[in-house]
Amino acid sequence: KLDKMVEGVGPQGGLGGTKGGVLGETVRQIYFDFKHAAEKLKTRGYDLLDIAMENFDGDYGEFKVTIKDLERKLAGVIHLAFLDRTTPLAKFKLFESFDSLVKRPLIEDDLEQKYVAVVNETLATIHETQNVFSRFKENPPVNATSPNQPPVAGALAWCAGLRARIEAPMIKFRELDPSLLSREEAKEVLKVASALESTLSDYQEQKREEWRRDCMATFQVKLELPLLIRHPATKFHSGHLEVNFAPELVRLLREAKYFLSLGLDIPESAQQLYSKVDMFRIWCETMDMVTGLNNEILEGMLPVEKPLLKPYMDRLDAAVEPGIVALCWD
Repeated sequence: KLDKMVEGVGPQGGLGGTKGGVLGETVRQIYFDFKHAAEKLKTRGYDLLDIAMENFDGDYGEFKVTIKDLERKLAGVIHLAFLDRTTPLAKFKLFESFDSLVKRPLIEDDLEQKYVAVVNETLATIHETQNVFSRFKENPPVNATSPNQPPVAGALAWCAGLRARIEAPMIKFRELDPSLLSREEAKEVLKVASALESTLSDYQEQKREEWRRDCMATFQVKLELPLLIRHPATKFHSGHLEVNFAPELVRLLREAKYFLSLGLDIPESAQQLYSKVDMFRIWCETMDMVTGLNNEILEGMLPVEKPLLKPYMDRLDAAVEPGIVALCWD
């Protein structure tokens, strides 16, 4: 076990944390001292299995004293590494690093209280996560946690972050020794965590279902809107032009994009709509350019110029009329 930690390979490789370098060197020295003590015992000038050799008792007693001293040093390393961890997950990983070594009596006694402390920290983390969810579930802090995301996808990402906050330590928690999990405080952690995981899952499913209903109620109606509209506030050659791509469709497409990036299923109708997102983008950009030039000319036109430009404006009105009365996005 110490060999793997010293070499920095496998799940036991390295101690990490802010004091990982110093503690790692201490473990390395403990490892070398153990190898030296074991090699010293093995290289005695007699058969270690010969029970008649009187020197064995003294040599073996010296070896056990050395091992006890190394165990105390190792317990000190674990204690310092434990204090260096700030989250339950990090502390669970520390326990995993030492694994079978914690069964040694000197180390096991020291870690007994640490296990209890981690269980209490895990319960506190779950309660804190539960309080955050209860406080913000009606109005998730989307802009703070997931900038630029639309409301539903942002809420799902926020909720997924809360789930990840408890799922990672709970995976390690459920791998604890059965004797620890049978305690009342451990049972309380498992009960509260399961309830919160179920609540978060229900919240995510509710948000997804609300969005599906919104898709079915919105997208077909908005796709049947005309491509262009006349601005109602001005009237010259029927007024300024605007591209009539509904904000609800923009939001739907943005939601679909983030749903897919999160690996979530979307309705077939939304999938078909999202498959045309590049086409819609080109149409909007092209018509924005045309309507922008038209509106710029209207705004900058002098009264004396209007009769001169009227034939051209009439031809433009005739050209865009199908986009106002007949053509739609579908």
